[in-house]
Amino acid sequence: AKGSIDLTAGSIQLDQAAISGPEGAARAIGSFRSKGEAPGLSGAVTVDETTARMARALWLPVIARKTRSWFDQNVKSALLGPGTIQIALPKENLGRAGKGRPLPPDGVVGEIADRYGLFTPLRDLPLVRNAFGSLQFADASAIVKLARADVTAAGLGTASVGETEFRIPNLGKPDPVGHLDLSITGPAAALAQLSNAGRLNVAEDRGLVPDGLSGEAKLALKAGFSLTEQARTDNIDADFDLALADFASKAPISGQLISGANLAVRGTPASFKVTGDARIDGIPAKIDVASGSDNNQSTVKLTMDEAARKKLGIDLGAYLIGKVVTSVTPQADGRVQDISVDLKSAAVNLPFLGWQKGAGVPATFKARIERTANGTQ
Repeated sequence: AKGSIDLTAGSIQLDQAAISGPEGAARAIGSFRSKGEAPGLSGAVTVDETTARMARALWLPVIARKTRSWFDQNVKSALLGPGTIQIALPKENLGRAGKGRPLPPDGVVGEIADRYGLFTPLRDLPLVRNAFGSLQFADASAIVKLARADVTAAGLGTASVGETEFRIPNLGKPDPVGHLDLSITGPAAALAQLSNAGRLNVAEDRGLVPDGLSGEAKLALKAGFSLTEQARTDNIDADFDLALADFASKAPISGQLISGANLAVRGTPASFKVTGDARIDGIPAKIDVASGSDNNQSTVKLTMDEAARKKLGIDLGAYLIGKVVTSVTPQADGRVQDISVDLKSAAVNLPFLGWQKGAGVPATFKARIERTANGTQ
């Protein structure tokens, strides 16, 4: 290292410094002024290739100490570099005066490549493995950008992480918050298992048994959560868009067996909508179901021929021949269901009413079913 100290001017100048060892190599230049014009800390650190542990040792404790603490707890290993980080911090952002003060937009800037990373955004969440991407600093934010990574669900397969960003804005604030923009694909069973991490219990709360699920899933998730040491997964705010392909469950879901499902599930854990096609108890169905605090309106359309009707215990014999589409729409109170049957594709013969129609002639049957204390009517 080469540099100088001027006690009269209250300055330290580092002209050149190099660190090299089994865990990597880095170079640094910089200066510190305690008084005079533009007092503060400035400099740059260039990393050739180093471990996460060595990078942590180079992280000055006066810079975003809460985020530095998150790094300690959640980044298990990685190879970092090459890259350069530049620092330009005024005196008010240093020491006790800087505690809890957000960094200026250009206080820390730069980018370092990240390979073979092993980390988790939050201690309750699963570990992200084999992460390839970069660690960036800009606009008083730390950003982990992933090009690819893996997340493993024990015994149920591995999900692949695609283009993903994890951002910590307002570096230096006492209560840091993380924002995750995640893209992940893999076996539906694996994603269901991962959704039960920590206190999330997303699949468990909906009666989904991960090891009984099959099919493929693709999830886009936007989430925000606290990064304090006490933070847990039950404080996550999230919006998601989930696509399920050829999805099936060995165990009943809300009392029905689901198979051959191609579904889109969008919303938040508290309020979401499910749309798409599936087989419900073996019967082809179109699903449009809303659940949660904002909207409970749902419609399930079942396409039933004679065989499907017999499977449900409905055998109308010669009175009804051909396929019908039955729409079931529960009302918000849960006691009333509106039933609409499209009879266009079926032949109907009701001799006791003196009425019949052939297949292709439009006709609709509608009814309202209500459960009361005296039974169903």
